[in-house]
Amino acid sequence: MLDESLRYLIVFTGAITIAWLFFISPLRSMMLIVAFQKVIDIFWFIQVNIGSFRFSIQRLVYSLVPIIGLLVIFYEKSKKNIPLRMPSISLLMIAFATLFLLALFRSPATGEIYTEGIERFVKLISGFTMFGIGWYYLDSEQKYDQFAKFFVFTYLIAFAGVILQLTGIFKMEYIGVAQQTASTTGAEELFGTESTARYAGFYNDGGTQAMYLFTAIPLCLYFIYKNEHRKWLYQLMFLVCLSGLILSFVRGSWLTVILILFGWMFINKEFGKITLIVSAGVTMIVAGTIIGQFFQGFFRDIFLSIEAGKLVGISGKAVRIEIIQEAFEKLPFFAKLFGEGMGANSLAISEVTGNLFESAETDFYAYMYDLGLVGWLLYYGIPTISLLSVWRNIQRCKPEIFGQALNLKYKVSFAMLIGSFFAYFGSGSKWVSFTFPLYFLLGFALKPPEFYLMKRLEEAENILYVNPKLKPQYV
Repeated sequence: MLDESLRYLIVFTGAITIAWLFFISPLRSMMLIVAFQKVIDIFWFIQVNIGSFRFSIQRLVYSLVPIIGLLVIFYEKSKKNIPLRMPSISLLMIAFATLFLLALFRSPATGEIYTEGIERFVKLISGFTMFGIGWYYLDSEQKYDQFAKFFVFTYLIAFAGVILQLTGIFKMEYIGVAQQTASTTGAEELFGTESTARYAGFYNDGGTQAMYLFTAIPLCLYFIYKNEHRKWLYQLMFLVCLSGLILSFVRGSWLTVILILFGWMFINKEFGKITLIVSAGVTMIVAGTIIGQFFQGFFRDIFLSIEAGKLVGISGKAVRIEIIQEAFEKLPFFAKLFGEGMGANSLAISEVTGNLFESAETDFYAYMYDLGLVGWLLYYGIPTISLLSVWRNIQRCKPEIFGQALNLKYKVSFAMLIGSFFAYFGSGSKWVSFTFPLYFLLGFALKPPEFYLMKRLEEAENILYVNPKLKPQYV
C-alpha cells in the first residue's frame, strides 16, 4: 500500500493542478479533463480522509464537473456569439435529467441502491454538461484536431499499464490494490488452462481500460483517412488501440468496437469491406478454425441465445432481465408510463433472488422499469436524434466543397453513436469514460458544415487584415 503521506501529496497536487488550470482557462481546462481523463482515472484507488469524507482526484473531478461545467457554459454563452441555437438534443437531455431526478425523489430504494442512484445522476449530468462544453469550445476545426491528438496519444499511458501487467513487470496487487481480472474468455479451452485474465492495466477492470478506445479508435481512423502528416504514427496507434482492446478480454467492449468499426465502414460506403469481414468471420466460425473456436467460446452466450430464441447465460444478466420483464408486465398502466422510481428494478430482482443488492447491469431494462416508457424513450431518443442530425450534416458536408477533413469529423461521431446503442444496453449512462468524449465531440458534430466554412473565411479575413500581402493565397 502507498504511504499515507504520499497519498496526501498525490491527491492535493492533483487538486491544485486542476484548480490552477481552471483559473487560467475554464473552458480549455474542461477540454483537457476529457482528453486526459484516462490519466485522471489512474488515481481511482488513491484516496485520503478529510474528516468523514473520502477525497480523491477522481471524485473531485466527477463531483464538481456538473457544477463548474454549467457555470462555464452560462459564462461562455454570455461571452461568445455563436450564430446558432443549440440543437433540440439539449432539450432531450434536460427532460431526461429532470425525469431522472424526479425518479430519485420517488425512489422506494434505500441504502446502497439509493446511493448508486445519486452517483448515476451526477455522472449523467456530467456527461450532458460535456455537450455544452463541446458546443462552445469546439468552434473550429483546429481545436478539434488538437483535442483528437491529445486523446489518441495519451492512450499510450493507459496502454503502458496493460503491457506492464501482461509482462508481469508490474501489477496493481503489488501495491495492495484489488482488480477484476478473472475472465472466462474461451481461450482456456484452446490452450488447456483453467482461466484467462483481463488486462486492466492501471484501472479496476479491463472494461474501464477499453472504454477509452471507443473514442481513440475512430479518431485514429479519422487521421488515417484524411492522410494526416506522419500518417504512419496513427496507423501504429490504431494497432496499439486494437491490442489494448483484445487484451481487455471484455465481450461488451469487443462488440461495441465492432459496431463502431462497422458504423465507420458503412458511413464511408465501404460495403465491400463489410461483406468481406462478415463472410470471413462466418466462414471461420462454421469451419471451426482456431479463431472460430475462440469466438464460439468467447461469445458462447450469444450463440446459445440465438439457438434458444431468448437471452441465456451472460453472467446471470439474462435471468435478471427476465425477472424485470415479468415484473414490468404486472405494473399498472401509469407505472408503465412513468416507472416505479429509481432503484425499483433492483428491488424487484431482490424479491426473487433474495439478495439485498441486485444490479440489472443494463440501462435498457432498468430505465424501462424505473423511469417507465417515457423515460426509456427519452434516454434512447438522445442518441437516435443525434445520429439522425449527424447523418444530415454528413450529407450536407460535401467533401468537394467543405473538404474531406470536416466530412470525416462528422463521421467519427456517427460511428461513436452507432456503438453507443450497444453501450447503453449495458450501463452506458454511468460510463463517463465514454459519455464525456461522446457528448463533447457531439458539440462539434451537431453544428452544420456552413458554420465551419464561415469560421475559415473569418480567419482568412483576419489574416488579410493584418498582412494584405497574403491576399493571393486566398484568391
